[in-house]
Amino acid sequence: MVWNDCKRYYKTHVGSQFDRAHVKQVWHDALHQVTAEKWENYVKHTEKIEEDWNREVKWDSINVEPIIINLGEENSSDEENEDDSEPLAIPLPGQSGEGC
Repeated sequence: MVWNDCKRYYKTHVGSQFDRAHVKQVWHDALHQVTAEKWENYVKHTEKIEEDWNREVKWDSINVEPIIINLGEENSSDEENEDDSEPLAIPLPGQSGEGC
């Protein structure tokens, strides 16, 4: 944020004069336009961003359950339940269930 403000100041004040002394003076002015009050505001803004970030990270870690997917492992209880499972659809009375 500080660097961005200094660059903005430089860009608006350098004009078309690029001799070494002028450029050095504009950068000097750009850096010195950052007052103690501005610096304090930058710090407060950064601290607020950190607080928001920490709150979001904490919230995510509390509210998100891990999802575990085991690949390549067969579970015998799944195979046993396939034959005993309920039908997915039952024909309505008077319908044969064929020819759909």
